[in-house]
Amino acid sequence: MQPGTPQLAWLEKKVGLHDVRVVPYSGTVAAFLASPSYAQQAYVFSEPIIAGAAGAAVRCLPFSESGWNSVCEHARHEARALLRERPQLIHDITAASIRGWEAYVKDPGPTHEYILTRNPQIGREALDQGARALEPLVVDEDARRDGVGSMHPDRWVRLVGR
Repeated sequence: MQPGTPQLAWLEKKVGLHDVRVVPYSGTVAAFLASPSYAQQAYVFSEPIIAGAAGAAVRCLPFSESGWNSVCEHARHEARALLRERPQLIHDITAASIRGWEAYVKDPGPTHEYILTRNPQIGREALDQGARALEPLVVDEDARRDGVGSMHPDRWVRLVGR
């Protein structure tokens, strides 16, 4: 995990992290594969799949379950300012993101083909497993009820802390 990040400060406060040495994230699972006492940050749709394919026993501890709220006050202020100043830009980016996620969940194949041209080492099976891991994050209860990109008002209240 990257030292000095708000996420690390949160974990130190919440969990304590006694007898833990924090080293910068290397971008690979090599150290995780080399040492049974190693833990690392990961995206559920990426590193755990790659490490599992290499034969490692993987257990994921979702950061979201620690109570972490990723939206800090500075980010809220910046987002509000941008929304006031450029509402059409926000609308267009949001609409494009929703279309992209809908298309990816429906058929991740074209995206995987492109990724494989840029990073053939990752392998199709890892990408396919990643797509399966991502789907419940994209198509959650709110999305099943109201469409991809929607959030129930209660979720907004929890997210912004009001």
